[in-house]
Amino acid sequence: MKKHIAILSVFLFMMTAFAQTSVDAKKLGKTLESNKDGSAVFVSEVDLSGMAVADDGKIALPLFAKNKIVLVSGMDMTCIHERIAFANKKKFEVTFETKNLAPKTYAITKIDGIESFAEYSRRIEKEAKYKLGVERAENLKKMPVQVVNQEVVNITSTEAAWLPGQIQDKLKSNLQEYLGMKTVVDAKSEDALKKLQAQSESAARDENTAIELGKIINAKFAVFTKVRKTVKGYTISADFTDLTTGEQLASAVSKEYTQPEYLYGPTGGVDEITLSLASKLGIAISDLNKNLLASGSASFTVDEQLALAKQNEEQYKKLMSQYDSELAKLSVSNDLSAVENKRKIEAEKALLVEKQNSERKRQEELRLQKEREAEDAKLEAERSVALKTQRDKMAKEAAAKAAEVRKLKMSKQGVFGQINVIESKKKALLEIRGSVEARCQELFLQFKKDVATEVERIRSKPYSTVELGIDGKPTEVAKERREKVIIKAYLDSAPKFFSDCEGIKASTRAQDSALLAEIRADQKALSTMRTVSSMGDELKVSFGAYDVSQNGWVAYLSLYSEGVLLYTDTFIVGYDAVSGRIAPDMKTELNDAVIAEYSNNVDMYNSLFTRGDPIVYFEIDYAVSAQGDEKPSTYSFSFNRIRVINTVSGKIMQTSALSKTLARTMKPEQDLRIFDGVEESERAEFNRIYENKMILGW
Repeated sequence: MKKHIAILSVFLFMMTAFAQTSVDAKKLGKTLESNKDGSAVFVSEVDLSGMAVADDGKIALPLFAKNKIVLVSGMDMTCIHERIAFANKKKFEVTFETKNLAPKTYAITKIDGIESFAEYSRRIEKEAKYKLGVERAENLKKMPVQVVNQEVVNITSTEAAWLPGQIQDKLKSNLQEYLGMKTVVDAKSEDALKKLQAQSESAARDENTAIELGKIINAKFAVFTKVRKTVKGYTISADFTDLTTGEQLASAVSKEYTQPEYLYGPTGGVDEITLSLASKLGIAISDLNKNLLASGSASFTVDEQLALAKQNEEQYKKLMSQYDSELAKLSVSNDLSAVENKRKIEAEKALLVEKQNSERKRQEELRLQKEREAEDAKLEAERSVALKTQRDKMAKEAAAKAAEVRKLKMSKQGVFGQINVIESKKKALLEIRGSVEARCQELFLQFKKDVATEVERIRSKPYSTVELGIDGKPTEVAKERREKVIIKAYLDSAPKFFSDCEGIKASTRAQDSALLAEIRADQKALSTMRTVSSMGDELKVSFGAYDVSQNGWVAYLSLYSEGVLLYTDTFIVGYDAVSGRIAPDMKTELNDAVIAEYSNNVDMYNSLFTRGDPIVYFEIDYAVSAQGDEKPSTYSFSFNRIRVINTVSGKIMQTSALSKTLARTMKPEQDLRIFDGVEESERAEFNRIYENKMILGW
């Protein structure tokens, strides 16, 4: 029995060994030809670079060119060449199983070292997603983005007229400046976009409709915003959508803000949304810009402020180039929307020029401060340990206290927030009036067309027998009568045109009146005395050298609004105010120790000021009055006093009186003066015809 088992074991071992025989590639062809075992399996390291697989599963391999062997597929050969290429090898261990000995048919059942088709499919899908992601990331900065105010919730009608537009403008600016995107903001396109979006959402999504959205505005992406009034304040939500696929790529919701102006103000709702969208879209934002969006630039070091100023200048150059390009395209079109967009871009370009000039001045001030900082660094080695310790302690205390003060001051920004509200309300009012005028223009073109058709019908109508003279031609009386018929046709049609225009005006009259009343009330409220602090982003202060003759430091103060320099001044911050000590008289003081202490203190404060340590901050009081409508968007600023405050103690160290007044025109100008629209001009024409009974040009 044991003998039989041993023989059987040897036999099975021999079968197994024969069933998977390893063969050198050079001998493989002859081995397969001479094989007599119908269950034999051969394994060989083979060069597959020239392998070809036919649709019917037959395989051609150069290795067997001289052998009478038929090769077929015994495994999934889908995309086999791509799978082989991905393995990045020339030779593979291939398994050949005997299929039929008569025609010497063998099947390739396994190729070691390559992916299975399932693995290949997963890799290709992953690569496609990655490629799509890369393309999308590139498109995010190449393809225009439409900013769409889609919806307002619980917002009053007057707020709804101006607040979404202000948010739209701020978001457009952020997408350009911080995310490097090209943006399109066009009211006419936006109306069409909203309509198509509503249609698309009302039923199953239509890919063609989605693509049409992009065609309308020449954009691939859109940001749909919603403004909502909550119990405690206001919030913004934004959905970043791929228009051609309908895919929502990112969404974000801001926290609640107590005032609507905070939604679009510095470090407000739009800045918060911008950071969130950038993170979700995978767009890198520099640490500088992150800090700017999150907490403003008031706490930036001199180096960071200089880097920001340079960055802004580069961004303004890029935007200027874009504006020039858009203006070149629009200049060849006489379309009404093109003319309107051209005006918008020209206004933005004018504002951009002012911002560029402001940035250049700011950079110059910061460069001078950097030079003083370099000089201060050279003196560092000469300072005593005690002096350095005292300076650094003061700087640390000031920095900690400044963070607390800044939180309070940031919520009490200057008047520019209110001016921006007024200007945005004006813009909304003009857009309402512009939409009325545009609709009246459409009615007028139709009215003119209808009248022209009627005039043509009347004039081409054959004259009757009683209107012809002996010579067969119309009499003068008949001609005059016909002209009167034409005049009557015009006079009969015109009232409907005027009535339709009045109907359009009536539909917006309540909103128009409410907005205008709010604008007048806001303008009146401007005259209240305001205070702005250097703890915010509007007031910038830098220090010059110590002036011994005036016992104080030269300070350069600049007041900004939305990046535009509105006011600049130079004054002296006294030694006694900063140090709490009276500066000695250099002519009469003979005690070297007193002079040494004086010198040490000046040197220490020099170091603190040039490094930008917030040991003091500044407040400026001023009032603003809006000029009359004959001076659109012009405001008169009256500056009263500047205060220098010790950051740590909170005490006012110095007050300097001012008596300066200047006027400033905000860009773009919003002109509220009544203008002669198509209805007014046509009514004048109607009156002329009615009085003179004459009509020309029809």
